Amino acid sequence: FFLKILLDEAFASKTGKEDPQLFSIAYGVSPPYAVLLDGNFIHTATAQKIDIYERIKKHLGGEKFTLFVPSCVISELRSLGGAVEGALEFAQARCEVLDDDAEFSGTPTEAIRAIIGDINPKKYIVATQEEMLRDHLRSLSTGVPLMHIQRTVLLLETPSAAARHKSNKDESAKLRGDESSEAALARQLLNQQRADKRREDGANAIVPKREKAKGPNPLSCMKKKKTTEVVTTGGNGTGKKTRRGRKTKQDAESK
Repeated sequence: FFLKILLDEAFASKTGKEDPQLFSIAYGVSPPYAVLLDGNFIHTATAQKIDIYERIKKHLGGEKFTLFVPSCVISELRSLGGAVEGALEFAQARCEVLDDDAEFSGTPTEAIRAIIGDINPKKYIVATQEEMLRDHLRSLSTGVPLMHIQRTVLLLETPSAAARHKSNKDESAKLRGDESSEAALARQLLNQQRADKRREDGANAIVPKREKAKGPNPLSCMKKKKTTEVVTTGGNGTGKKTRRGRKTKQDAESK
């Protein structure tokens, strides 16, 4: 569900410049990319002085790629003579020639259809000006990344509805298959987070300060002073006054 939202939002743009990572999700293509060209595309680009290599490189985010042409495209361009001389030179100098179409005696369009087949096993990006060929490739359940030139602008088409539908189904099946492993991973991550939290709480805990043992009160250590009391003898108040000291523990022990 979330992948469908991502694709629908990302592919809503009609700028002609798409994120290659999203094409990897929709089509399963990844760097280094393989771009399959037909003669019409090459001729249109060279006639309008479009730098094919640099334009494609920009659309693919600067990732590595290789240009390919079927061998019958070379034959077609040669047969057309000087009018397409620039296209022939580009195809021979900058493209690798495929012999996959050697068994086909038809047109380059038929050769490209045969190379792509039903599932595009080699994950080609196809650059063609043939509208009928693009319609056919869009209808394939696997989908095929497509490029074409509109006026002087090179466009990398948004994935077809068929391609997006298949990618959503594939992702849903993958999520169902990975559900148990994802649940185990989620539990592992949760346990790890809890362990980290316990360690963090332990490191930040405030340890109460232990009070130092207090020494004895210095006043209690002082020796008590001897006190004296006056004892009067005689009832008329004329008796002698004697001074008697209070016995201390030390005095008692000395006796």
